[in-house]
Amino acid sequence: MNMEQVFTTVVASSREMLRRRYALAGSCVVIAIVVQLVALTQFCRGDEEELVVLSADRDRDGVNFVIKGVINRIESLQQGEAVVRFFTAADQTSNDAPSDWVAGSVYRHAFNYLHNQVFFEHTVPVDGGTRTLKLLMTDESRISYEEPRSGPGSVTIYPVSWMTEVPEAIPVDFRIAGIVGWGEICTSATFDDCKSKYWLNPGMYQKVSLERDKTTGLVKLLMIHTDKSGAEAPLLITVDEKKQYAPVEVRRFFRPPPDAEHPDNSRLIVIDTISTTWKENSGVWVPETWSMERGLQAPVKFEFDWKAVNSLPNERTFDMSGMDLPKGTHIFNRLGKEPVAEGVIGESAPLFDKPAPRQTKRFSLLLILNVFFAGTASLIYLWRKQRPA
Repeated sequence: MNMEQVFTTVVASSREMLRRRYALAGSCVVIAIVVQLVALTQFCRGDEEELVVLSADRDRDGVNFVIKGVINRIESLQQGEAVVRFFTAADQTSNDAPSDWVAGSVYRHAFNYLHNQVFFEHTVPVDGGTRTLKLLMTDESRISYEEPRSGPGSVTIYPVSWMTEVPEAIPVDFRIAGIVGWGEICTSATFDDCKSKYWLNPGMYQKVSLERDKTTGLVKLLMIHTDKSGAEAPLLITVDEKKQYAPVEVRRFFRPPPDAEHPDNSRLIVIDTISTTWKENSGVWVPETWSMERGLQAPVKFEFDWKAVNSLPNERTFDMSGMDLPKGTHIFNRLGKEPVAEGVIGESAPLFDKPAPRQTKRFSLLLILNVFFAGTASLIYLWRKQRPA
């Protein structure tokens, strides 16, 4: 065998060895991918008997799984309208209940979160009648109307950065009913705020546990936060997995730190209890009633009348022309540096019959550019025509 044949044989053997190694490595990669897909499918699909988790920390992963279900249910409701009635007055001496929130208040909450549009209307009982406040929020402006106690009212168009300081006109995201307390509702907690708060962030708790009733479908989440002093803040959330993980009860507790009289830290104080009933509408479980009891304060209760679920209530709802403002209402525009009086509804053309200020500026700029280019083209044409051949 000459050197050329030896070289050819060695090269062929090396190629065969590399082919087998690549084939083996490829098979291992395929097997690993299949195993991961199967595990992921099992985790996402879950099991009818018990929650399937991939971590050794079974309770924590179980709590995370249920909280994800709560978030998914809320985020499945992107459009709709509800009329909410407040039947029971809270203790007016409480710092958690603004004095303007009184029994008989009616709220209208229309939303289209797909396009960041919210319309909020609050009708407050007053002596001898009612007083209405309205707020329309879009990507372009904030339009606020406050019905006066006497005389003509006014509506003001503000920039997006503006937020009302009138408690009655603060918009409320009623989708989060059932997972927040009275204080959070009164301070206009939105769902995005809730996701960053402790009750939807199990990672902030040192101890978590999960208990599931296979018969009723109720899942209880117990999460306990302990501070440096040893005080504990347990949170017990009960959700119904048969209703898209809708929270039916939330109880918040406080356990003071150990002291000489209570070295075992046995005292447990109930802060509040929130109860929510639900009904299915257009394939989504939405709140029907929301009630809360807190200490010695009078219980509070809301009742929901859903006019639309995952559909637009009315195309004019998120336009100023759909705010049903009374005649005689003065219109003020504060989008610029100085406020501008736009007219009076019923006496002059209202703002929503005119181009918006931003559109007017863009139109003026476009007109100037067109005139400039047309003039330039005309000058070039005349110059070329008069130029000697």
